[in-house]
Amino acid sequence: MSSFTTILLFSFAIFGTHATLIIIGSSSNSPTTPSPLSLPIIYYEKFLLANSLQLGESCSWSDETFRQTSSRKMQKSPKESPQRNEIFDSFVSNTVQKGRNYCRALEMHVCDKDTARCVCGEPNVQAILSDRYKPTDYVTELEAGTGKNVCRYYRGASCIPEPVKTEGDTFAFKCAQGLSCNYVKDGTTCTDLSRMSYLLESIRNNVTVEDYVEGSLTGKQCTCENEAKDDDTNPNLSGRFKRSLSGDEETYAKTKSAFFREEW
Repeated sequence: MSSFTTILLFSFAIFGTHATLIIIGSSSNSPTTPSPLSLPIIYYEKFLLANSLQLGESCSWSDETFRQTSSRKMQKSPKESPQRNEIFDSFVSNTVQKGRNYCRALEMHVCDKDTARCVCGEPNVQAILSDRYKPTDYVTELEAGTGKNVCRYYRGASCIPEPVKTEGDTFAFKCAQGLSCNYVKDGTTCTDLSRMSYLLESIRNNVTVEDYVEGSLTGKQCTCENEAKDDDTNPNLSGRFKRSLSGDEETYAKTKSAFFREEW
């Protein structure tokens, strides 16, 4: 497979996310598409409950290691492939059977090895970057209006365009107050077009998939800096797209998004 094709395929697995959830599954209105469920629905429901540890709560580094190992295994399989779904279901099953619990990744929480408590961070970014992962890229702040401690990207941290929130969303992955997500190349507001430009430039320069991903996650694409010079004119084109799901398939979709944000 050519470098061009490989990067394009991999980018579709990560492009719309770092904060955007892509719902997996098919509509029950489509009789030709099989149901994604292979475990009893109760397993997915219990898995959702297992991903609920909040900031500052006690956690298990052993459980966190298992989550990140499962994440790395999934990343090596094509998106929506049977192999990837099998790994995911094995992860869900093991979690339920062994009573594992995880810090809530959908609110930018990860288990800290030294303190065994949930802190700000991203499990899947840590799984990819390993020793290159920087806990200092994340910070807590009081959310305006609620007074709740929330996690945000800190100055210099890799970031993505803030997604359009939809009904039911309660958390936004974004830069800390006073900062904006800027495109490194020209200092303008980072948009999906900025990210596509970075992808195409990587392809032209024959950048490997590994280097492209590392660059995206280590601040070579978009980072949190002072307010961009074009904030009033450059629209954020990022959005969140969902298929219409119902019943068990919706539960399955929520379960996958609780494991990690489907960019990986």
